[in-house]
Parts: sequence; structure tokens; C-alpha cells
Amino acid sequence: MKKFLLLTALLSASAALPALDVVKNGKPCAEIVLDAKAPRGVKLAAKDLQDHLKKISGAQLEIVNAPTGKFASRIFVGESEYTKKLGYSLPKFSNSGYDILVAKDYAVLNGPSTIYPPLKFDSRRGGKKEVAAYQEYVGGKYELFCFDHGGGKFRKSLGIYANDDIGPFHAVSALLESLGVRFYAPYEDGTVIPEMKDVVLKEGRTTREAAYARRDW
Repeated sequence: MKKFLLLTALLSASAALPALDVVKNGKPCAEIVLDAKAPRGVKLAAKDLQDHLKKISGAQLEIVNAPTGKFASRIFVGESEYTKKLGYSLPKFSNSGYDILVAKDYAVLNGPSTIYPPLKFDSRRGGKKEVAAYQEYVGGKYELFCFDHGGGKFRKSLGIYANDDIGPFHAVSALLESLGVRFYAPYEDGTVIPEMKDVVLKEGRTTREAAYARRDW
């Protein structure tokens, strides 16, 4: 009898854990907040979150640059002046990774990022002037074999470099996996999307760091 009462108490406590409502009965209860000056990769992360939440629940969450006050819950993708006001700070990372913080009325999906700027010069095909301009741009007197861009190939379809390391995107993917999404292969044929009318996030913090210091092809 005592074991039964203890089990009942534990289940009741688990059910009473604080949670953040994102979608309720197929209707949005939150909005996605994105810094207006966020890099292209972080904007793609917010859009990926929006698209998958719609596939899961049918609810279309708005992507806004500032909290509108329409909803009690907010999901911040990346950092902004609003996450700073909340007292949020990214934990220290040595490598790539992500940080997911879920509080009573907001969530922050973030992580360390290395995002390469577009090249202004193509030193590999230029003369001395182009080489000098490139060296000034990158801030170093590199040899020719070092002139290739650290970001790898530029993916025109996405607008990012192949080697961009986007922490908020890692956080979005991890959050979606916690909801039951499975990315077995690219696109619809290899992605499993669960269906649910209610999307709820449990309060807490999940921080993960990769075992590698640099991602390169």
C-alpha cells in the first residue's frame, strides 16, 4: 500500500511539473521571436521551427522581431535584446553545441555559432592588387594555398556557407527531436513527423556540447 501511495505521489508530481504551452488544440499559444539583424542561418532555423510545428500540429506560429503581447508564450531563436532583458546568457562552450532553456512563459533556442561573411574578393583569380585587397580584408599575409574561404562552398539555395556552424539551428533540431521528429534522411521521405494537437515544452535546461572542435569537409 505504501509503495502504491508513493508511486501515485510521484506520478502526480510529474504531471504537475511546470510546462510551456506552444500549441493548444491545434491553435498557436506562442510566437517565434527572431532578432531583425539575425544572420541568414538563424533566420532559416526559425523558419524550420515554424514549418515543423505546423506539420506536427497544424498551427502556424508567427515569426516576429519583437514580442507582440498577443501570446503568453514566446520562443526566442538565437539571442536578441529581449533575451538579454530576460537575463539569458549562453553558457561557455569549447566546441559546437546547443542550449535549450524553457521557462514558465518563454523558451530560448541558442548555441555557439561560426557564421562566415560573404567574400568581397576572389584572390585566387586576381592579380597583385586583388591579393593585397584580400589580405587586408582577412587581416593576414597568407600564402596562396590559404586563400580559400573557411566557410567552404556557398550554398545559393540556402544563402549560407557549407561549413557555417549555427548553434540556434542545432537547438531547433534537438527540440524537434524531443517532440518526436526523426530526421532519418533529407526531405519528406526520410523525416518522421508526429501528429499532435497540443505541443507542450517542459521547463528546464538542456545544454549539449559536441565532441569535436571544428566541422570541416
